[in-house]
Amino acid sequence: MSGTGARAPAPTLLGTPWQLSDLVTLIGSLTVGAVGLLVSWIGVSTRIDWSGQIVWVAVGIGAVIVAGLGVMGFLLVAFRGVRMRRGEQDARLDVLLARHLPAESLAGESSVPATALVSMPAMTRYHRPECLLVAGRPVSAAAAAAHARAGRVPCGVCRP
Repeated sequence: MSGTGARAPAPTLLGTPWQLSDLVTLIGSLTVGAVGLLVSWIGVSTRIDWSGQIVWVAVGIGAVIVAGLGVMGFLLVAFRGVRMRRGEQDARLDVLLARHLPAESLAGESSVPATALVSMPAMTRYHRPECLLVAGRPVSAAAAAAHARAGRVPCGVCRP
């Protein structure tokens, strides 16, 4: 398998989306931020005039920015993990639906061609005719461009 180019996912911490390197980065950025705030507080407290304190205030602002960037990166890793897990669940759901509800039974006795995209006037999304979200509803067929002109976006379940 070394020639396929696929890499195994890195192990995560106790079932969370974070890896050990993400935790180390978070702790490092928070430590740098805390030390920077402490240094700036000591620097400001030793100066009497505003012109001497402004440099230390800037150091404190930089420390808060460093800590904030570390937290933001940590949270973005979690969002990426959630998005990946959602994609995996969507794929599993597609397999289950295909196994238990064949496309012929989902479309029913509809007169809508299988290649058309369907929606109702009050809907904000357009669907494939076999989508469970429109099954049994009085829908009308149109091309994707017509749905886009009506301000509709593709369904996130059937992904037309």
